[in-house]
Amino acid sequence: MAIKENLSKIAGEYCRNDGACVKINANIGHTAGDYSTKPGEISFTSGDQASNPLPDQSAELGLSFAFQQQPTTVPDTVTPIDMQTMTDGCNAASDSSCQAGVTYVMPGAGASRFSDRVESGNPPDGNKSYLVIGWQTKVSNDTVFYRK
Repeated sequence: MAIKENLSKIAGEYCRNDGACVKINANIGHTAGDYSTKPGEISFTSGDQASNPLPDQSAELGLSFAFQQQPTTVPDTVTPIDMQTMTDGCNAASDSSCQAGVTYVMPGAGASRFSDRVESGNPPDGNKSYLVIGWQTKVSNDTVFYRK
């Protein structure tokens, strides 16, 4: 859960079945609505560089909320959390390759929001928390990053 842009409850390491891992770090000093700082960072922590899912195969990027999704209270239902990351100097309006969507999916949230992207016969394990990185990524047990 990310209330008031606090990522501390979803911070930690997430790994794909092939051994590639990313880590979310919460920025404890961030205040909701302060655009001079980011709520956190996401970094590529292990795997070969070709398996790095971050834009431009960056080592670490700031992480913020997509589409102004900034809940101030706990939602009534289990809901995936949409975030985004961008490389420095990214002009998202003209170059979508420099940004990536990062969605945190907790147990019970399901993969219905990705229904057109879920690989049939190989869906993610809905009993575990996981990340989907990228807006076009096929969603499967082999492409998501499970929380360690």
